[in-house]
Amino acid sequence: MTHVLTGGDFHEGSGDGNGWTNPEGLPDSHNSIYPTPAPHKGYLDESNYCSPFQPQDIAELFAESEEDVPWIYRGFLVRGGLTVLAGDPKVGKSTYAYELIERIALGEEFLGEAVTEEKVLLLGLEEHRRDMIARLRRRSEEALKGRVKVVCGQLPFSPKIHMEIADYIMREDIGLVVIDTIPAWWNLKDENDASEVLKKGYPFLNVIRGTNAAWLGLAHTRKSGGGHGSDIRGSSAFVGLVDIAVSMKRTQSGGNQRMLEAVSRYDDTPNNLVIEYAEGCYRKLGSPQDMASLAKTNKVWEALTPEGKTIDQLAKETDLSKQDVSRALQSLGDQVHREGGGHRGDPYLFSRN
Repeated sequence: MTHVLTGGDFHEGSGDGNGWTNPEGLPDSHNSIYPTPAPHKGYLDESNYCSPFQPQDIAELFAESEEDVPWIYRGFLVRGGLTVLAGDPKVGKSTYAYELIERIALGEEFLGEAVTEEKVLLLGLEEHRRDMIARLRRRSEEALKGRVKVVCGQLPFSPKIHMEIADYIMREDIGLVVIDTIPAWWNLKDENDASEVLKKGYPFLNVIRGTNAAWLGLAHTRKSGGGHGSDIRGSSAFVGLVDIAVSMKRTQSGGNQRMLEAVSRYDDTPNNLVIEYAEGCYRKLGSPQDMASLAKTNKVWEALTPEGKTIDQLAKETDLSKQDVSRALQSLGDQVHREGGGHRGDPYLFSRN
């Protein structure tokens, strides 16, 4: 017996009991795009055939109401979409994913953004059962009871299992599925073989599209590094397959700061975002540009004293341009006192307020 995926659903392929067999596993349905077998006539009855080739005029498409992107976490998790989060070992991607699971299960904002409260299915295919339980015990049993469902250990990557998961998602009203990790589940012979990635990936993506859940899969990055998704291990076809690809990287500042670098089909996804792990949770620091601006502002603040200094003096002491110093002073606002006429012989003097 085989399975075939048509229009987002799996169907069982079989014989018809009259000697006709269906080696392709095509569904025997009057709603099918395929003709109904008619072995007693010796041919396929095409009276119920509905061709999938149905062109529409662009005016018809424009007449449809514009749909909002169904985010459950804006920029990163979309219903019916697949997001991959990749990173080096021990960089913190599992910590990030487990906190995200808790926040969505309880409807609490994450990194300063509101989320949609959803039930979560966690497929823990790589991490030890003991470690998974330890991570989830950050919250009380009562808080997550009934909100998070967990599968521990190996799980076959097959159409039958995909069908069972899709059915479970609909039956239990699951809004987020987390796969830890995708490579551990796919078990590819050669993860760099684009044809093998697409052969397994496209049918699986059709299953995802047919659900109302957002899917997050963890993965690994290459030792050689890279950017814009090229650092994610395996064939580039994998990155092309997913809807949103996010790489978690250590920042130059070190410590607990991490950079999220994303490639996405959606404009809502930030290209870069700096986050920090502190006091048991992640918090958003801003874009790299925000961080650079903040660092310059801090340098100017440290150079300021109760005695007034000119912009030229502050630029020399901080090794910043006069334009950067002016922007920093502006961002400090009421924390800075200004005096002087602002002209030759009587320049502005800036001091701590």
